[in-house]
Amino acid sequence: MTASPPPTARFLAVAAGLPALFTVIAVVAQLILLPRLPDPAATHWGFNGLPDSFGPRWIGPLLAGLLGAGLPALVVANALPGLRRGDGGGAYRLSGALAPAISLFICVLMILTTVAQLDLATARESRLAPAWVLVPFAAALAVGVASWFALPREAGSAPGSTVSPRPLTSSERVVWTGRATLSPIGLVLIGLLVAGSWATVFLTAPEQTWMAVGVAVLVLVATLTTMTFRVRVDGRGLSVVSVFGLPRFRVPLADIASVEVVPVRPLGQFGGWGLRRIPGAFGVVLRTGDALQITRRSGPRFLVTVADAPTAASLLQGLATRAARTP
Repeated sequence: MTASPPPTARFLAVAAGLPALFTVIAVVAQLILLPRLPDPAATHWGFNGLPDSFGPRWIGPLLAGLLGAGLPALVVANALPGLRRGDGGGAYRLSGALAPAISLFICVLMILTTVAQLDLATARESRLAPAWVLVPFAAALAVGVASWFALPREAGSAPGSTVSPRPLTSSERVVWTGRATLSPIGLVLIGLLVAGSWATVFLTAPEQTWMAVGVAVLVLVATLTTMTFRVRVDGRGLSVVSVFGLPRFRVPLADIASVEVVPVRPLGQFGGWGLRRIPGAFGVVLRTGDALQITRRSGPRFLVTVADAPTAASLLQGLATRAARTP
């Protein structure tokens, strides 16, 4: 009997190997056809099928190489550390399936834009109907579904650990504070994605650069307001507030059924970093490691990844226990 490859090796074969193959084929094909393209070449088409942006003809193979291999490389770089730690989860499987699908979509699309301009006197004569996008979409869908089934099934989440409530007298006043800060990996990935998107728009449709800049500003604002939170446990319950004041979250003592410490893998369990919602839970998920999790009497579980989560959990459980005994 032949043994199945380990999950990490299978993930790399699908998420890195297939995109590398697609990209090489696309770049070589475009380079072979390059002398038959007009210069400048069309780089963008409108919904009417007419070209509306132009650039050097080498932009096609350049974008196929950068995006066809670069975007999957980001997926692999994001997932590989967790996989090597033995993490699992549906997000890993989804990421591994999306990587070759995105790569094939880009590569097929770039080849179509090349074929649409072969042997033309000028790029303005080219036509590319919007329906042609269905071709790379269908190819990407097929390889994405096949990759999903080729990747190992997701593993279950590790169970949490209960905490002993800290003993408190009826009049004792206690406060615990901490910070939840976005992982550097998350910041780097967000920066690379924004930079890559902006560069793509600049190269293919420079007249729309203002739109890319606007999106980048919105992403920057959203990132800044959710990258660091102040976490506080006191006689009112748990509060998690952005250093900018918003967003903010509060769980009062009366709404706490139980408190525990759970290990969190952002990508495997929540699909990434930030404010994340999954069935039955909402979290401020900013790093890998322990999280303070509250099972609420009303609403989904709430959790926040924070250093020294066991101390915070013990104190919060103690406060909730005392509040429940107080008439």
